[in-house]
Amino acid sequence: MVQTFEDLVMAMFDCAVTLGNVEVSREDVAESLSKIGIEQSTVFFSAAYTYLMQHSKLTGQNRAFVLSSVNRVLENQTPQDLDEQQALLIINLATQEMTLSKESDDWPQAACNVLVTLAKRSRFVGHVMEALLQKFPPGQTSSPHRFIVLTLSNVAEHNAIGFVPFLTDVLSRVISVLPHVKTDIHRYAWAHALRTFCESVREYVSASNVTKTGYDNNYSVADTIGDEQVKFNWYNGEKKCGTQTCGEPKSVQKNYTDQMELAYDPVFSWLSAKDVKVRAEAANCIGELCLMISPKRLTDEIRRLGLCRFLESACADESCPLDAYLEDILNALFPLVYSVAEQTVASNISMRNQSEAFRCFHVAATRFADKIVYYLLHKMQNVQDGSKLGAINVLRHLLNSAGPYVDDKRSLVILGLKPMLLAGSEGLLSIRVKKAMCQLCVALADHEYIDVEGGNNVIIFLVKNLIVQDGEMVKKAFLSSEMEAADSATHLRAQCGQALQTIAKTSSTANSLLWPYLFEFICLQEYNIAVTDIVKCIRILAERTIETGEKLDFKTGFDSPHVAGNLQVFARLITCTNNAPLSSVLSKRATEALGLLSILAPWFHNSLRDILPKRCDELIIVLQSLSPPGTVNNTMEGGSSAVCELRLTRIARWHAHILDLLDLCAKNVNDGEWRCALAAAMGKQFNLYGDAPEEKAFLMRCLGGVLALSTNTSFIVDHLVLLFRSTLHAQQAERAGCAQATGYCATTHTDLVLTELENIAKWENLKKSSGLLGFIKDSLPYKQYSDQEMVNLRATIMLSYGHVVYYCPTDVVTQRLEQTVLVFLRRYLENSKQEVVVREALLETIYLIAVSVGPTHLVTEYHLECRTELLNYIKDYIELESPETLSNSVRLLAGKAVAALVALEPTISDDDIWQICYVLTNYTFPLCRERSGLKTINDDESSTMMEATINQYHAAVEQILKKKAVVGTVTHLLKLCQPYYASAAGHERLRAVDTTLRVLTVYFNHATDFALGRASEFGPMSSLLARLVPRIADSLYGVRHAALRAVYWTFRLAHVYKGLARDTVDSTMFDPTVFISEHLGDEGKLEGMLSRKAIKVMADVSMDFVKLFFHLASVSNYRDY
Repeated sequence: MVQTFEDLVMAMFDCAVTLGNVEVSREDVAESLSKIGIEQSTVFFSAAYTYLMQHSKLTGQNRAFVLSSVNRVLENQTPQDLDEQQALLIINLATQEMTLSKESDDWPQAACNVLVTLAKRSRFVGHVMEALLQKFPPGQTSSPHRFIVLTLSNVAEHNAIGFVPFLTDVLSRVISVLPHVKTDIHRYAWAHALRTFCESVREYVSASNVTKTGYDNNYSVADTIGDEQVKFNWYNGEKKCGTQTCGEPKSVQKNYTDQMELAYDPVFSWLSAKDVKVRAEAANCIGELCLMISPKRLTDEIRRLGLCRFLESACADESCPLDAYLEDILNALFPLVYSVAEQTVASNISMRNQSEAFRCFHVAATRFADKIVYYLLHKMQNVQDGSKLGAINVLRHLLNSAGPYVDDKRSLVILGLKPMLLAGSEGLLSIRVKKAMCQLCVALADHEYIDVEGGNNVIIFLVKNLIVQDGEMVKKAFLSSEMEAADSATHLRAQCGQALQTIAKTSSTANSLLWPYLFEFICLQEYNIAVTDIVKCIRILAERTIETGEKLDFKTGFDSPHVAGNLQVFARLITCTNNAPLSSVLSKRATEALGLLSILAPWFHNSLRDILPKRCDELIIVLQSLSPPGTVNNTMEGGSSAVCELRLTRIARWHAHILDLLDLCAKNVNDGEWRCALAAAMGKQFNLYGDAPEEKAFLMRCLGGVLALSTNTSFIVDHLVLLFRSTLHAQQAERAGCAQATGYCATTHTDLVLTELENIAKWENLKKSSGLLGFIKDSLPYKQYSDQEMVNLRATIMLSYGHVVYYCPTDVVTQRLEQTVLVFLRRYLENSKQEVVVREALLETIYLIAVSVGPTHLVTEYHLECRTELLNYIKDYIELESPETLSNSVRLLAGKAVAALVALEPTISDDDIWQICYVLTNYTFPLCRERSGLKTINDDESSTMMEATINQYHAAVEQILKKKAVVGTVTHLLKLCQPYYASAAGHERLRAVDTTLRVLTVYFNHATDFALGRASEFGPMSSLLARLVPRIADSLYGVRHAALRAVYWTFRLAHVYKGLARDTVDSTMFDPTVFISEHLGDEGKLEGMLSRKAIKVMADVSMDFVKLFFHLASVSNYRDY
């Protein structure tokens, strides 16, 4: 039982021991012990000492835990808080524990940590050193306990001032031991210790000629370093100030020269040890010893060494004859860098050797900078990539670390690098070497090397490699596949972009090097992948110029034919905003484009000086709200809500904003020639996007918007022709872009556009002409199309008519539709054997026509007389498809068109409903195969075309029911589903039941033929129950769940048919969610017993409901059904 505070601490130690390997719990106990020890240190240390003494059989792990707890308390104690006698007790305890341990390193390491923590304090360092030296008596040839050595090393590392006065005594004992150290583990410990001894001396003498008064206010040192007379005064309980005067550095080091030379030879022999760690530590130790031994001995070691510390000593003495050995030294060092360059993943030892080699080159450069630069430039000419990489990395290191010694070699460096830079610009180097060269270019820019003549080669190298491709990689035999994957062209392009941005931000000559040089690349097709980096660099340059109070210079150099003009840049930047909300990459590109548009506004036109920057800033905020999760722009409060929007909805909103911006700019510039010039610049950039149909389509839409504001009819006609000639009509995105652009143009030039569409449609007739008129065809400036291309062109024309109707002024839409558009389209609509792409375009056009004459688009009421005719065309197109195979988007587009047509006035007839729904249903439900490669159209909720088609079918059915929400419509729709309820195909049953559920829920919410207080019967109820209840035991869980919910909504409809309110739910009604969890399961096939039970329960529920709401006479009807 715990009676005292000390008992509590010991009980907590027992608790920790009992917990064993439960790390989380032991850490909690350790934290509690630490807090107790900080508040009651005397009791805590006494308890810890007593606990270890009383439990001699504790495992090493548990003894380490106790010692670690003591150390944590010591680390939080001030020297004044700890009693000296208690400190001596802890030192004695830790020393004993360290030398007793044999089973693992945790136990002695914990004891070591306790001693080092005490030794960090000047008040106790003497006591710690005395205790350690007692375990290491003088004259012995066997090594003391390894952790005695490591503790001496740690004390030297953490308190050099307190350790060095004991160093002579320590070394006198060490010298006799070193020749007899045979095991690698002890050699490593001694090499590490000797290195820290040397470093402690260097730290000690770094305070040379500085008098420190009141050193820790705990002891005074009156020393004469040269005579090694050191006196320590410790005071019990009293604080006394003292002084310490450090001697001259050379005299201090001289005191240890003889002893360090005696230690040198044994340590040097360890360089050939088997253990890599021992060799590495011995090499480090030798480097430190070279700073301690005499100059004569150092000269004797020149042939044996090439290490950093030796070079540091030798280069500091100009009289040292090092020139003759420099090349040998460099040749010995370079393989250390070369070998790391060859490795895919360098080991820690290799990296340490490389770092040491870098330091050696740095030290040597302080005396031989010119020779080292020549040496490295020569190594770069080696055919092996490893040599090139090594030389590049060393030169980069020298530029960053040895700047003052190589600054005067700027011209030499740039001139020497020219062959490498040109080779990299021409694709003659491997990706890996180019990446290293890119990093070197950043160093050159940071240190203003590119300011000298030839610095433009650096810029050329970086710009050319913005578009490097993986195919340019020169494969070497020694490069592994993993290395090739890591060194991809994508990484190189990113590095080059970052390098150019760094130069644009920091270089004093960035403006002369990059402006207007970068404008040569902003409108080149091959630089599409790098346009973001180029735009960002130009923006940075412009901002730097404006910040200095200067005006942007658009004259010097801009007369070059290679430099893009202002409207070319404007058109390019507008196109760069396309699809920005899709991804972080596109969002970043759009942000940079808007930023540059804002800055260059006066260059585009003086009228845009104020309006464009303001609007661009607003658009950047809009983009932040539309960006998807995880993008850099998704930081606004509105960003999370925007994510809920469909992807294409966000894109449509963003495109509308950009087109509004373009419209605003064109309207603010009241200059017809400027508008025509802008449209011409856009037309010339179509060839930039041959491999980017989405970008090209957006540019087409922009061109259509500008043409709408132009008044030059011949110019408009020419560019409409250019639009169709430049479109790759086989690409769905480009077809849509061309058609939308034509529609935009029709907002103000409806008649002109319709006339030109008829002329373009005649190209097909010209192609078929021959004989006498053949020479006329050949002389026309129109593109010659193949048969398949002509089919695709026809599809674009059909789609264009739909967009013309949609975008033309509402006051003329009906007239143009009846007199021109439908007259033209009928000859194509009547041919149901049209190619699939044409049928798809016609269906989309029908949809656009229906929307255009709908009540939400037209202010006046309008009846589309040809609606039944259009529905028949749709039915014919669907019937040409295979019922079971989905190979195109005809059904999906048909569903969209039907949904739009049935929404028009007057309400569609029952006969039309039956006919169109019959075809839609019988060509949708049986679908079981989908052609690979099909992509969804405007339905980004759907993962496949199959799913999108089913969803659109449901949308059409729902729209039919909403327009005519009566029980007769429900009966028609349910009758179509009946043949599929018991189908052998699971997908047919699922679609039938799911459609039934949708019909019932939509009808429940929109019905117009029942009302509150008027009782009647829900006619389809008996048929529904008879067919749906058996489906509750279906083998597909999706069918089971949908059938149950359909039964539930059947009961709800029967309930409201009795004159009750929609929002009232009968208390006896079953809960579908509960029923599913209790009887139907969430997956797999239902077992026989469970299925019978579910059917029985549902049968009882059904009969109870029927008895409750129907006359007894009718109950038998349900039983007999």
